[in-house]
Amino acid sequence: MVLVPVRELAMQTSLVIKELGKHKGVQCMVSTGGTRVNEDVIRMGQTVHVVVATPGRILDLAQRGEAKLD
Repeated sequence: MVLVPVRELAMQTSLVIKELGKHKGVQCMVSTGGTRVNEDVIRMGQTVHVVVATPGRILDLAQRGEAKLD
């Protein structure tokens, strides 16, 4: 999991991870505030190797039981 402070940095970070991991099949998702939580919940149920998220959104997902931070 990669935590970044703002949406723009999250998007940039996910693009770099996707580019670096494309030959190994690394699946990356980005999760930020200002988007629908339901879409993130659905994506978390799929194969994801790296989650790039802003702190508020990942805490929200953790409180909902969708993200495990341990």
